[in-house]
Amino acid sequence: MIQWIGVSWRVAAVALLLVATAVSTAEAEEAATSRLLGSADIDGFRGRQGIRTNPSTVNGISFVHPVQADVGSLGLSFLAVGTYKGAGTSGHVQDCPDDYTGSWSVYVDGEIGGVYFCDKVLDSAYNAGTNPKFQIEYTFCPSASANRWHLYFGGTLWRCQNSGAVGATRAAAGLETKGTTVDRNIDVKYTELNINRRDGLAWLNFSANDNIADPNYTVNVVSNTAVNVFLAPLD
Repeated sequence: MIQWIGVSWRVAAVALLLVATAVSTAEAEEAATSRLLGSADIDGFRGRQGIRTNPSTVNGISFVHPVQADVGSLGLSFLAVGTYKGAGTSGHVQDCPDDYTGSWSVYVDGEIGGVYFCDKVLDSAYNAGTNPKFQIEYTFCPSASANRWHLYFGGTLWRCQNSGAVGATRAAAGLETKGTTVDRNIDVKYTELNINRRDGLAWLNFSANDNIADPNYTVNVVSNTAVNVFLAPLD
């Protein structure tokens, strides 16, 4: 659900504008890093999501740490997995339930062919200081006896999703907040970041080449495999 200027990651379902003058920074903000290719050649994206903070939930406020792949052409479809807390239906993870517990829950969401879905798959799973693994990969799915997009988090396969696309144009990781009284401090460290290309067998360094950040946030590319996304200073 991360959206770049001019590129709709969630077509109409959750239109999140990045132009600061168009949306109050207290209402909707995001920051993200991505590896963008000229063609849909990414069929794997993996790494670790280092959760640094755990703000208290407030009614109507949404906090999300998404990792996602723009499958097929830019702006048409996406698949994501990550952690969230707070508002679901009125936040960034529409169709997922509100979650006002103290910890971060695992979710999967996406939009394929104009149809959006969101599922909370593990309740209150992670706290600040945890560093779970994630992976999005197009590979064989035994339950379907066919290739599907696999969405893993914390070492567990949570969804095997069909799509008309066998590759992604963009792999992205970041943070999002939404609400009128947002505690924006949902810092995250992404490490061990790799992508896999459809034209090769080896996992490659992520090598971020396209970043965005609302004014309150900073995206710091530490290395070819590590990126910090945070509200200064980094916790």
